Amino acid sequence: MVERQPTPAMLTDPSRWLTEADLDFLVRSTATRRTDYDRIRAIVRDKPDLLEIMLDDERLYQRMVSEEDVFLKISPRLLFTVLLRRVRRQLRERSFTVELGASGRLPIFDARQAARLVEDPQVLGYLADMLASFVRTEQRAMVVRRGNTLYRRVFSDMDVDDLLVLAEMADPGQRFALYKRIADVCLFLLGMFPEHVEQTAARYGRRPWEGARLRWGRRVRDRAEYEELGRAFYQKAAEDEMAERVGLAGVLNTIKEHFVLATKPLNVLADQLIPLRRWSLFAMGQQASPR
Repeated sequence: MVERQPTPAMLTDPSRWLTEADLDFLVRSTATRRTDYDRIRAIVRDKPDLLEIMLDDERLYQRMVSEEDVFLKISPRLLFTVLLRRVRRQLRERSFTVELGASGRLPIFDARQAARLVEDPQVLGYLADMLASFVRTEQRAMVVRRGNTLYRRVFSDMDVDDLLVLAEMADPGQRFALYKRIADVCLFLLGMFPEHVEQTAARYGRRPWEGARLRWGRRVRDRAEYEELGRAFYQKAAEDEMAERVGLAGVLNTIKEHFVLATKPLNVLADQLIPLRRWSLFAMGQQASPR
């Protein structure tokens, strides 16, 4: 559970993660004046610079957003890479982002800073890979002990409290992936479903800062708690020796240091590019209400 991790090359070099179907979709969307697609694919396959240009092509974006069955043709990673690159361009042209809080939607004048954050190819690649990981989530049943009694509990890699329990149970060599996933869930929820966080806190915890406790010790958390937890676990992940070994310590530290800012490109993506498709794109239906 929660085992696959990207490499630095996968974050920055599209030739490392593009599938054959992705490449075909990319070529057919952008090379509209030629039909020798096999030759074009062979030319661009190992040329990151050319692929970068193609990923920013307006024709690619328009085809992606206009086709309802796009997920049957391309990988989630390609979809979110193109969408985040679009968000990056939008942020460059703005002065503020909109932040959802208890008092409503507030303009925050940090759009240029958010744009600079995703100018870092590792950060943009990390966010795209992270979003792709939430398209399909995993659940696993395990037997756990509560006092003197054994219970069957279903753990989800989309549930912070499940992941916290698993991190405590895991061997040291397995904790990096769990630390990272805990932080990713916090960032994902605040970035893609901030209204869900606010509404759930208001509904289940009239004093959400105290954390209303639910079955199996799960909690309702407000925005501030998710921010604190996200930063703490990105730091734990960055400090784990596995982070250095796989080359992710730098990007994890960057996101930890700019955690709130990292939610802003995701907010723009959720609110403006895929507002009606979020619930169908991601496995949030399983998490729509606390258990």
